[in-house]
Amino acid sequence: MSFPLPFLLLGSLLVACGATPHEEPGLESAESSGEIGSALCSGSAVSVLTLGGISTYNGEMAGSGNWQITAPANGVRLEYFIDNVQQSIEDRPGSSGSWYFSRAGVPCGTHTFQVRAYPMVIDSSGNRTVCLTSGPRSLTQSVTESCPPPLGCNADNICNLSCSFDQDCYVCVQGAFCTNDSQCGRKGVCLRSSKSCMCVIEDL
Repeated sequence: MSFPLPFLLLGSLLVACGATPHEEPGLESAESSGEIGSALCSGSAVSVLTLGGISTYNGEMAGSGNWQITAPANGVRLEYFIDNVQQSIEDRPGSSGSWYFSRAGVPCGTHTFQVRAYPMVIDSSGNRTVCLTSGPRSLTQSVTESCPPPLGCNADNICNLSCSFDQDCYVCVQGAFCTNDSQCGRKGVCLRSSKSCMCVIEDL
């Protein structure tokens, strides 16, 4: 059986232009976001991270320092931690600059402060790629604020025997036998007439 030549040519074109049975239109190979980030961040690093000082006063911890990054990074991400608990995150554009941290409500005693810095790439649309694969540069320091002594446990002229240490409790026993003041503690006096101690402090 023969077919006209135009019909045969049309059939060949349909086969040549059609999708094969195993082809899935619309699927394209693309880099994962991690791979894209790695490409953008190649060579980026935080070259400088300094801590000018960190301290706590009346429950507020505050500190500051400087940072610097290397191209192609054009910004930095800063993460702040107290006792390994993240307190805040901030992004700063540029190739160098300063950072500042402040947190109120920090209990007295000793705590560990840490700042971590990652290089970051910011494109013309403002999209930010944090270079996690470059790893952070970090600084850690212990910070101590002394806790106030309990009432009656400091130099208030009151001897509180329940305190583990009270500087007002240097041995002064009211009415104890004595021949001189040194036998009546730091604040007691020896009454020469009765040869007994009179304590200036109050025993609770």
